[in-house]
Formats: sequence, structure tokens, C-alpha cells
Amino acid sequence: MLALARSLVGCHPLGMNLDHSPMRIRRAAVSALVLPLLTGINAAVAHAAVAGEPLILGDGSPNPAYPGLHAWYRADAGVNGETDSPADGSMVTSWSDQSTNGRHLTRVSSNLAERPRFDLDLANGMPAVDFDGDDFLWSANASSEFGVLSSPHTVIVVCRPTSADGGYIFDSSSSSGRTALITGEIATPGRWVLYSGAGTTIPGSTVNAGGVSLVSATVEAGSQALFVNGMPDATGTNPATSMSGIILGSRFNLDNRLTGSISEVLVYGEVLSEADRLAIEGHLESKYEIDVPPPPLPSADVFVGGEDGYPVYRIPSIVQLASGRLLAFAEGRESGADNGANDIVMKASDDLGKTWGPLVLVDDQPGFSLNNPCVVEVREGPHAGRVVTMYQSYPTGCGEGCVVPGYDAPNICRTFTTFSEDGGATWSTPADVTAQVKRPTIVTSVASGPGVGIQLRRGKHAGRLVMPFNQGPFGVWKVYAAWSDDGGVSWQYGEVAADGSPGVGNEVQMVERADGSILLNARHFGGAALRRRAISTDGGATWSPLENGVLPDPSCNAGLIALTDPIDGFEASRIVFSGPDSTTGRVNGHAWLSTDGGATWPTKIQVHPGGFAYSLPVPIDCDRFGVFYEKDGYSTITLAFVDFETMTGGDTYADEGSCAEAPCPADLDADGGVGGADLATLLGLWGKAGGGSAADFDQDGVVGGADLAVMLGGWGPCGG
Repeated sequence: MLALARSLVGCHPLGMNLDHSPMRIRRAAVSALVLPLLTGINAAVAHAAVAGEPLILGDGSPNPAYPGLHAWYRADAGVNGETDSPADGSMVTSWSDQSTNGRHLTRVSSNLAERPRFDLDLANGMPAVDFDGDDFLWSANASSEFGVLSSPHTVIVVCRPTSADGGYIFDSSSSSGRTALITGEIATPGRWVLYSGAGTTIPGSTVNAGGVSLVSATVEAGSQALFVNGMPDATGTNPATSMSGIILGSRFNLDNRLTGSISEVLVYGEVLSEADRLAIEGHLESKYEIDVPPPPLPSADVFVGGEDGYPVYRIPSIVQLASGRLLAFAEGRESGADNGANDIVMKASDDLGKTWGPLVLVDDQPGFSLNNPCVVEVREGPHAGRVVTMYQSYPTGCGEGCVVPGYDAPNICRTFTTFSEDGGATWSTPADVTAQVKRPTIVTSVASGPGVGIQLRRGKHAGRLVMPFNQGPFGVWKVYAAWSDDGGVSWQYGEVAADGSPGVGNEVQMVERADGSILLNARHFGGAALRRRAISTDGGATWSPLENGVLPDPSCNAGLIALTDPIDGFEASRIVFSGPDSTTGRVNGHAWLSTDGGATWPTKIQVHPGGFAYSLPVPIDCDRFGVFYEKDGYSTITLAFVDFETMTGGDTYADEGSCAEAPCPADLDADGGVGGADLATLLGLWGKAGGGSAADFDQDGVVGGADLAVMLGGWGPCGG
């Protein structure tokens, strides 16, 4: 019934906030729809228990005297022993049990910085106890405190995790018997996780970071279940141990502390029936504004672990060619290791990323691991149309800490390039350019990107290909650029960026700004958990000191592209950055927009709330861009599609510059009319998939009869 009520609310125009932010189930709407249903449930499930006490009272609220209720903590009563609420912002030193059992939380840290705070309206206008990542509150397993709950049990919580990267909502306070609810773990980042004290953890759905959630867990030997916002979410068949004490906001050993808030916790010494659980959850949903995550963005899985001969794919790179074709690259790994037997592989799409062709092996070097694909297309100059792919080679099993400086030893890091002149269909014999991009002494490892390179379009270095680089030794990395002025045939390297802020930079991306300078954006190691940035005004030869930026960084590679450029007639320079919106975990992927050359990033949109690691934005069409990212524990590399107008709340570039409708699209030679030369060009591209999209007017991926009809329909002078 509760699920039915929820579906009714979702259809009600007054019951949902319809912007892209997390939708909220409004209290008034839910009360009007759910509570009448619960009245019927009450009659059926609020059964008389031992001593005649029902599960719920006549108003639908939990009965504090119900014999199966072990403990009840609610932020609107009992914090610091108050009947109502303490002052907003008060330090929390205790939280009184609202059942009749007196199992109060009275244990806090002697360190005042590790105590949570009371917030009067943090849970969508309702009170909450706020944990800032360093706090905890607990009760021991002594019989005079929380005690040991050895029987099957049910725990129901209302919480608002603000980060989905590993904090504990609750755990037992002793390792002797545990039930725990976790917002992500290493193997399943960004997902609700139930631990029942024995066996494996049980991962559920993606945590709605920043949203108020209702999460319930039922635990008994051989049967565990997780419910999120009233809906079944995950099950397990593990053994189960007792719940020995309780701690809120932390793991039992005081690590993995929560960033977020808790508004209500009910612990029952029994596995509630479905009807009973729905009755309690219905009351909580009517009391709080439960946030429902927005629907996922449309997406396409491009590389899927276990398919096409590779168990794992990592390190994404993607580029849109001038033809409109998308080329996606990755390391095809025979294991998950960075320096296992890895190959460089590729797929192509000729329908703007909807579907992808077969796997193409770009390079395979037996006995060596190939890493860090970084790709750029030559758009201007004598080699226009050439795709350049750069990557590194390590002896298999020999990573950054194993390789040595120089060019000749057997255990060195080498750099290769390979070209495609036919849109990625075939690739040239790889060329070793190690000495052209790597310093001869001190430097051990180098890495191109990974991601994409750029071709400069302004000033005396216009036409230059620039590849972003970092160099080792491991742990003391420096970032710099390597460039080519002859279409990728030969390369040279510039100076490293000096360290201006504490810490160092590592994997890096670059973008040309509207003033002709290059913005560098790097992964951080050490210092503040922020992206590092530097500027070059001489084509990548030298850099300003590497300083802290404003974008968050959990030490993870991220992506950076110029989406629109005034040089193409667009009204604004629009730069897009993609990465985790987190400082501690590879989760909660977002895309950010800057219109001032990367100085500020005021606009962002969530791409994927769960596991989100290496990523890269890519243009798609005049309404959308893509984010190509490693998803949910590296299970896939996925392309998500972002509607630009939705992201910005109204801004669009679909009618600007090169996106504006051409007055004479079939004028392929731009001579002011459609004639024989244009027809010859079209016929020369006839039947070619992806390679001739200048004449693919209907954008179906193939030059054919429909395109010929467009040309003949516009025959003659443009505008005539």
C-alpha cells in the first residue's frame, strides 16, 4: 500500500518538486495520501502484543511501550535530555531513548571537536543531529546501557548523508556482535551497505548524497534485507550475530565517521512483518520530507568488464572528430592491475554515442603493459583529419616504483604514438617517442594525460598539438606539457610547473582559453583536497606555479574540455570539468561549467551519484555533451548524456555560432551556391559511415540517398 501511495504522490502535480534537484515527498501531500491508507493498515497490523501494547498508536506514531521496541532516538525529543529541542547549534552530549527502556546514548568523546551538533531544521525543516566527519555518539553493550540484542532485529533510520563515500550511519559499539549501515565501501562505493556481523556485506542502491533518506534493515541468521524509502533494496543470506551496543556516526573502532545527519533511529528486537514495517515507515514518511533521487541520466555502456575478451577496462579517453564520429579508448586489462598485461583498445560510434561498434585493438605489446591513452585529432593544417594516440609502455608487472631513468635500460617507461588517417578504422605502426617527451635524468615514469590533448587555435603557436604530462619519481610528481608543431610526427617537452601550494600535481588535463592561454588542471597529492591549476601563456613551454583551485578532488583523475569557443562564433567560452563531487571518495560524479576561463565554476549537475572514478567530458551535439566515466567500482566505462539547458536552467548554445542553422547546408565548398563541385564531394563520400558527415545532412551516419535529395533540393545559388 505504501508503494501505491508513493506512486500516487509521484503523479500528483503538487506532490513533487519538478526541478532537477532531488525531488521531495512533501509532508502534506504524503499525509493526505498515505495516512488514510495507513488507517486501514493500523486496524490490521497494530495488533495487541504482550501486555496489550500495540506496535503503533492511534495517530500512527510508534508506541514507545511496545515490548518489541528496544530503543528509539528522535532528534525532536531527548537530545541533551531535553523534552523538546535544545538551542540550535548546541553541542550534543547525550541522546535519550524515547522508548520506555531507558537505553540512553550518553558516551561522547572528551575531544569537543568530535561531538556532533544539534540542528533545528537540517532534515528539510525537521531537527537532526549533525555529524561533520569527526563525530560520534554511543552507548555500551552493558546491560545498564544499550545492552546486547541477541535476537533477530529491525533497525529503521532517517538520515541525510552529505557524502556517499564510506561513512557509517550506525554500527554496534563492540566488535563482539555487529549490525552496521554504511554509506559505501571500497568495493561498492556510493551505495548503501548492510553488514550483519558475519559473512559478506550486502550492497544496495546508490546513496542519495545530500538527500533525506529512510533506510530500514531486518537481520536474522540466514536472512537479511535492506529497504530504502520503503522499497525493497537488497537481500542477503549471511549468518548473523548479535547487536552489541550501538554507535552513531562511526564504525565501532572510531574510523569511517559519517559526514551527514541523523534524525531518527528505531531499533526493534524482532524482524518486523512487512505490514508492521510499512506502518512505521509510513509514519516517518509523513513526518519528514523524504528526498527521492532524480532519475538517472540517459547513458550507454561502452566498455563492460568481462566482454570482448577483457575482464576489466580502465582509464577512459574519448574524442569527437570533426566528422562527428566518436572514438572511445581504454586500457583493456587482463587483470585489475595498473601494470598487468594491458592493451590499448578502442570503439567507434557514428550515431552520437547511442551505439558502439566492435572492439578495435590499437596496440598490444606482449610482455609489456600499455597505459594512459591520450588522444587528439588534428583539426587544422596539412595533417587535418589525423587522429594521434599517445600512451606509455611498462614491462609487465613493473610499475612507477620499478622503472628507472634514461632511455636504454630494460625496465624503463616508454612513450609511443600511433596515427589513424581514416577515423580510427586502422592505426599506424607505433612510434617510440620516449626521448622526445621524457627528460634523460632523474625522471623515472611519465604519463600522458590520461584523457585528451588539444590543438591550439590562437597566436603564434596556432596549430600546435599539446599533450598534458606528468613525470615521476613516484610521489614527487611534476606536471608539464609536450608539444608537436608537425602534426604529431616529432615532439618536445617544456618546463615543469613549480609547486606553489602544499602538495604536488599528478594526472593532468589542459584546455585553451579564449585569451589564448592554456589552463592546466591536475589531480592533487598532499595538501588540500582540491584540484591544482596553473597557466601557460607561451604554448605550454612554461607555467605559473601550481596552486590550489576551487574544485574538489579525492585524488582522482578528472576531465576538462572547451565546449564552446568564441572563435567559432559562440557568444561565450564554455569550459566543462568532470569529476567526483567529493574530497574523500570516488563517488558522486558531477560536471561543472565555467564561463570565465576556469576562474569560477558556479554551475554543476550530478552525472552519477554512485561510484565515479576517472572521467572525461566530450561534445555530442548542439544541445548535449557527454561524460565518459568509470562507473560503480570500475565495472563499466559509461557515456552519460547531459542536456545543457537542463544543467544551466535555461542557457543554451544551440542557436549560436557553428550550431546555428546554416543558410545553405549543402554548399560544401562554401562558394555561395550548391553545384557540381558539391555533388562531386557528396558522391566521393557515398556510402561511407562516419567518414563523411559534412555531407551526411540527415545525420544518420551514412552518406546516401536522403542526403542527395537535400543537395538537389537546394541546387543553385544560396538564398536564391
